[in-house]
Amino acid sequence: MMLLRLFAFLGVAAASQKSLQGSVHVASHIGMDINLTAATELVVTDGGTSHGLDGALVQVSVGGHDGSEIWGVSSNDQIWYRPGRTGSWQRVSGALIQVSVGGLNGEHIWDVNRANNIYYRNGIGGSWQQVNGGLKQVAVDQFSGHHVWGVAYNDQIYYNHVDYSQGLGSLQWRRVSGALKWVEVGGYHGDQVWGVNSADQIYYRHGFGGSWQNIGGSCKQITVAGFNGDRVWCTNSGDNVYARHGVDGSWSNEDILASNVAAGGLNGETVMTINGGDISYRTVNYTDELAAHLQGRHMLWGLSAMVVSFFVVGGFVVKRRPLAADIEVPFLKGADECLSLA
Repeated sequence: MMLLRLFAFLGVAAASQKSLQGSVHVASHIGMDINLTAATELVVTDGGTSHGLDGALVQVSVGGHDGSEIWGVSSNDQIWYRPGRTGSWQRVSGALIQVSVGGLNGEHIWDVNRANNIYYRNGIGGSWQQVNGGLKQVAVDQFSGHHVWGVAYNDQIYYNHVDYSQGLGSLQWRRVSGALKWVEVGGYHGDQVWGVNSADQIYYRHGFGGSWQNIGGSCKQITVAGFNGDRVWCTNSGDNVYARHGVDGSWSNEDILASNVAAGGLNGETVMTINGGDISYRTVNYTDELAAHLQGRHMLWGLSAMVVSFFVVGGFVVKRRPLAADIEVPFLKGADECLSLA
């Protein structure tokens, strides 16, 4: 019998429950939330057009410490926002082709439009402000939101360390050597920089002061998440999704098809993919992170990691990927909430 015990966020809303060839139990608890095991992925698939989106999403970005700040752009440049998995899509004014969400609370939103104009917004409650410069793609780190990278129409790379207290009226972009078509930045210090070039070659750089290192593999788009910026996902020209644990890891085929992938959350546990008209939300659990937490090597800050339950909310369809073997994970001492799958 397989028993997976996952700490779940207090007050998970339940609507209708689907049979998944297993039972679901949710108890109550107050405290931190940790995803405990790898080898399992909880998947929620949401058909984009069935939720009032005018045009299918072509790109999505996930931000916030719990991966609850979700932004996306559609094929006709419309902007959409969703407050977490259980929220609903909200149309946001403006017309953009790409969005990036940064800051621990997902409060720093950077975007570009078809004219390569750059825009900034202070969260969903803010308003768009045009920023000087011209980029076709932009990326902001998910923790401080101060590290902003981008690529121009000719694949030139630029970096900016943004001090929001000084305003955005006089930003000076710094040219970085190399040529990329897509760049991403992650890690608490904003020093985990990944990118792909026009030949789909993959590169890594340790911050602005580092140098580009060619990484094996081939991807057309890449995303970086997690406290250490070591949760790296990408999709290749065949829409096959791969993941790796940092620069020293190796690529693994995740058996997922997607034209666009985005990861977010304090542990990089929230992964969203776009495949045709389907927008999928995954909570991925990492075994190595559990060992680190149990040994006290990482501080959790008391923040909760969003955990997907098997309850269906707002038309979602929930699936569970098969396990290679049965796994039993012990509770952390003092915890009194779990999600049990028998």
